[in-house]
Amino acid sequence: MKYTRFKFLKIRIDQGVAFVTIDNPPMNLLNMELIGEFSRLQRKVIKDDDVRVIVFDSADPDFFIAHFDVSILAVLPDEPPPKSNVLTGMHPVCEAFRTMPKISIAK
Repeated sequence: MKYTRFKFLKIRIDQGVAFVTIDNPPMNLLNMELIGEFSRLQRKVIKDDDVRVIVFDSADPDFFIAHFDVSILAVLPDEPPPKSNVLTGMHPVCEAFRTMPKISIAK
């Protein structure tokens, strides 16, 4: 399976291991585009029988992921949304990696 068209994730497959380098300069802020790439990666890797392990690392030696990009908060509505009974945002992506039958490691 090919892992192309990722802007912020550099992906290399070697002997059953997907090496995924997070590269969202200047300090690996977690923004909506990066969340989307994590989600797309999870959907692809779950179907790839050649991948048994995913190892995440960072292109930035000082930050794995610094924090969520708070500039997004400037465009949020004034009123809070109704309470949801389902996971949203990055939470379902993390849950999908946590529960998939493949090992994921943050290096």
